[in-house]
Amino acid sequence: MATNATAIDQIKTLKNDAAKLGTFHEWFAETFADKAHHDKQAFGFGVGTGEYFAFKSSVWFYAYCGQYGSSSVYSQLSVQDSKAVNAAFTKALNRHQKLIFQTMAEIMTDEATKLRDQAQKEVSALQSMLHDLDTPQTSEAT
Repeated sequence: MATNATAIDQIKTLKNDAAKLGTFHEWFAETFADKAHHDKQAFGFGVGTGEYFAFKSSVWFYAYCGQYGSSSVYSQLSVQDSKAVNAAFTKALNRHQKLIFQTMAEIMTDEATKLRDQAQKEVSALQSMLHDLDTPQTSEAT
């Protein structure tokens, strides 16, 4: 019987990536502290050409509202200069980058914990079934 290790692999991946994100800033500062030896350094959202990106994300912000009894919804926020708003958004991401990474690490760790708990329940259910198989069956006389 083959076992499905997808959940276990996902847990490992989440925990590994969470650890990398959660400690990135400290690791980078320590690893590349010698500026004489490491003359090219950069990291950040929207920094550089994207040639060396660690991850890429498409994100958008929406705000809409509708009323009971109507299927219509209406946008509640519009901006005139989306280029300026996107530039400010990138700057805000970079200003709060360390907190964002730490928050991402917490979210991913929480997800890994939930997946592990689900896996533990599945293992317990399988152990219970095996125990039932090992328990002698009694037959009732009719």
